Amino acid sequence: MKKEREYTDTQLLFLEYYKGSANGDIKAAMKMAGYSENTRVSEVLKSLKQEIHDATLDMIALRGGKAVASLASILDNPSQAGASNALKAAAQILDRLGATKDKAETGASKPSGGIFILPPKDGSIIVKLDEPSEEE
Repeated sequence: MKKEREYTDTQLLFLEYYKGSANGDIKAAMKMAGYSENTRVSEVLKSLKQEIHDATLDMIALRGGKAVASLASILDNPSQAGASNALKAAAQILDRLGATKDKAETGASKPSGGIFILPPKDGSIIVKLDEPSEEE
């Protein structure tokens, strides 16, 4: 919550539950925070959009260590059940954290050269030669 802004108790509870026991589930966090069942998700999202975004990034950052531990576990026991799914999930989290290398750093090829634009073909070729004059 970077801005100097006042929040209602319900909004503060919502943000706490969203990051905590609701585990990112907006509807569950709204219910836990005491919002009316008639309150639309879009209303809460509109009023707390930046805060929800920041909380989501915090949740990703908090799971970075778990992603690394999961990778280490797969390295120790690659035949464990669900290793492929855990590997993909860990890679996604680490990628979003910026902990993976860019394609440029991994040696992935980049397109080389440029675009050469030719004039349209109209079937005519203009060739201008210096012809000797008849006076010579």
